[in-house]
Amino acid sequence: MEQAQTLAIELEAKRVSARHHDIGTTTNETVGIAKPKLPAIPVPVFTGKVWEFENFWTLFAANVHKQPLTPLQKFNYLISALRGEARESVRRFTVTEANYEHALTFLRTKYGDESRLISNLQVRLESAKAPKATLTGQRQLLENIIPIVTQLEEKGVSLNGSFLAQKILSKFTINIQRRVLERRMALPTQENIWTIRDILTDIDNIIEIEERINRIVQGSNRPNYIKPQNVPSYEQQTAQQFSLSCFLWQQQSQSSELLKIRHLGRKRKVLSREQQVSQLRNSRTFR
Repeated sequence: MEQAQTLAIELEAKRVSARHHDIGTTTNETVGIAKPKLPAIPVPVFTGKVWEFENFWTLFAANVHKQPLTPLQKFNYLISALRGEARESVRRFTVTEANYEHALTFLRTKYGDESRLISNLQVRLESAKAPKATLTGQRQLLENIIPIVTQLEEKGVSLNGSFLAQKILSKFTINIQRRVLERRMALPTQENIWTIRDILTDIDNIIEIEERINRIVQGSNRPNYIKPQNVPSYEQQTAQQFSLSCFLWQQQSQSSELLKIRHLGRKRKVLSREQQVSQLRNSRTFR
């Protein structure tokens, strides 16, 4: 039942969007201005994350709240756009035209509180860390930090200063930290040494250089790159060396045995001849 309701709401949104595009096109044709027909914009989704509410409300207000719909229709769109805790909170309100504004006020109070947003962003910045110590992991960490810093700056939070800058810098590998500090220390004045934006820019440049070097080393940018032949692994090389040693040992053992056999054969021949000579001497003496 809930899926059917959501589908009906989405179809209604597309119909309303298409109708407004048609009205806009007719108006433009009247004044002689051509306007392209744009596809319907989907209703955004809000899962209850405080740092996402501002973006959600901006899109929802443009696509639904400011559209010529009844409050009941807007309320249905609002419920269909919410997920998780946010949806459960709003569903406590009876779906009526009068309760649409009450539900909006509740959402703005709970998720639109600026002090709560700042506190949440600071916690996220504090807990941000790279998934791995690889270059890819450093890039992911940087791309996670930049939006948080941007939102905090938009809220008027100052992030400059040695303590916070060094705290953010310490989240990256030692190699990146040293290279950033070398750049910072090389500045003619110490005035902007701990500007967080400049530090993030330095980190971005260093990671980008390493990424380019890796691509060159891997041969992705070399037209005359020759693919190396398959090189045996260390285990395979060890096994091959062991087999060769065994083979040589067997060959040496076989050679030694052959020499022994030949030596014994010669010895037997000598003894046989000596016995024959001795017998001949004895026979002559007897005569």
